[in-house]
Amino acid sequence: MFSNENIFIEGLRYQPETYKTILKHLFNNKSTITNTVRKKMSKLIKFNIINYSILDGTRFGERIFYHPEKQYFIFTIYENKVFKYYYCFDVVDVDDIDIALLSAYTLNHNNWLKIGDIIIKKVSIRRWF
Repeated sequence: MFSNENIFIEGLRYQPETYKTILKHLFNNKSTITNTVRKKMSKLIKFNIINYSILDGTRFGERIFYHPEKQYFIFTIYENKVFKYYYCFDVVDVDDIDIALLSAYTLNHNNWLKIGDIIIKKVSIRRWF
């Protein structure tokens, strides 16, 4: 997981991570490994090596980590009273109402799943960074 921090930090240029996507099935709020990862991530944030944001709609304010020179866009979408999280590599304006996310991935529990190109309503975008 953190055997080589430089590889992990470079990986953040191409894919955002959360604690759950980093640790996968090892994630547990009361485990030692989760606390160790939190401390290492806090140090990287403190020295401005990586950035983070709080995901809207998460019960305990889950963080998403990304590189300052990231190659993608992160979206928080609110549709039908449900928050959805996406990242994609390119965005295209379809019309005044819709926007297309090209090569999009969605956050599904502990994994980023590729869903391809999708079209979403501009009014459903809560945050875009």
